[in-house]
Amino acid sequence: MNGKRKWVCNYYDIDHGNGVFWYNSYTRKNFEFLYSCDCPIVVIEGLEVLIQSLLHYDDARHRFNEQLEQWLHWETQESEHQLILIGTEISKGVVPMEAANRRWRDLTGWCYQDVTRRAERVDLIWYGLPQQLK
Repeated sequence: MNGKRKWVCNYYDIDHGNGVFWYNSYTRKNFEFLYSCDCPIVVIEGLEVLIQSLLHYDDARHRFNEQLEQWLHWETQESEHQLILIGTEISKGVVPMEAANRRWRDLTGWCYQDVTRRAERVDLIWYGLPQQLK
């Protein structure tokens, strides 16, 4: 994972317990998790996998942005709420031959642009080395 999980834990001084709800999209693919969460910090890991789960919708980007809006609304409900999103960059390198994989790649890139516009901070983590983009 190029050190993203470890960097998040170190930078935000958190671990997988202690008031942190760590949602791993690589093992679960459900957008409804946040509504039953009572932890002040939510980490969503595998954002690209959640985006992939929307591919069968014609309005996938719109649906993602509706979900993003709900996540951000949750974050503003309490001063201690903090939302941390972790996604893997899948748009670099060779363009996939399969149309579905190309669509996933494009959709993920557009959704990441939408997240970046709304985010207070954006970091690119490559092999554990951070580069703050915003």
